Amino acid sequence: ANRALVTGGATIQEINTVRKHLSQVKGGRLRMAAPDAMFVTLVLSDVIGDDLSSIASGPTVQDPTTCSDAIRVLERHDLWDRIPESCRNQLLHGDAGEADRAAMWRDHLGPRSHTMVVASNAVVLRSLERELLSQRYADFVTRVEVERSPVTGPVEETVDAHVARALSLSSQPGTLLISGGEPVVSVPPLASGTGGRMLHYALLAARSIAGRDWAVLACGTDGIDGTSPAAGAVVTGDTIATATRCGLDADAYVRSFDSYGFFKALKERSGHDAIIVTGPTGTNVNDIMLWAL
Repeated sequence: ANRALVTGGATIQEINTVRKHLSQVKGGRLRMAAPDAMFVTLVLSDVIGDDLSSIASGPTVQDPTTCSDAIRVLERHDLWDRIPESCRNQLLHGDAGEADRAAMWRDHLGPRSHTMVVASNAVVLRSLERELLSQRYADFVTRVEVERSPVTGPVEETVDAHVARALSLSSQPGTLLISGGEPVVSVPPLASGTGGRMLHYALLAARSIAGRDWAVLACGTDGIDGTSPAAGAVVTGDTIATATRCGLDADAYVRSFDSYGFFKALKERSGHDAIIVTGPTGTNVNDIMLWAL
């Protein structure tokens, strides 16, 4: 069920809506397991907007969604028939005692629960901006532009928007454009490639900046991008030309959603290693996209 959700075009909020109703821990159920305890929750937010009920599927906060909401998410993305029958049966059975739980949160659990967001994508962007403006990078960074609106839409539209923004900023050499969030990649059910949001973004960006003296870094902060062992990739205006000389068809890799396969083959055939490998970082605060113009 989880793989169908992650590759089916649903947003992280929609994914978590479904997850919460298929778990005995998520959706506040961990908190309800110890109703008389005082709970303090320190949160690393991987959700744009820092909605506490969506982060890690909200194990210690009240869940505002219902099984009906989860079913609507699955139907909206044509995923209902792609999840196991046991999951469908659980969602169809519904939430027993929902009204009683709402009263419990209001009168008993809520006053004994305290939650604080200690890190998020916005925090990372601010820290990255501060670092890039430091004296360490003064020789080649003249300006840092941070996109304050988080990335949430289809990855293709995201790359197009970033290309347009980069073009508007490119008159001043040494400009860096930074954005964060989670673009959505809709993978067809029969696609068998290996990759993730950031690798796919990087491959699309490589096509868009071909021939330009630009570089693009796209990286997931958790160190694991989608089904690949990589965190992301760095591409330049020469990436596609190098791939073409090596007999690689970037368009074919895009169509098969095999971005990791593309970058792996590029390394094997040309020695050009665009892949970022960090291993799991233990921290997930969404994705970072950086354009050097």
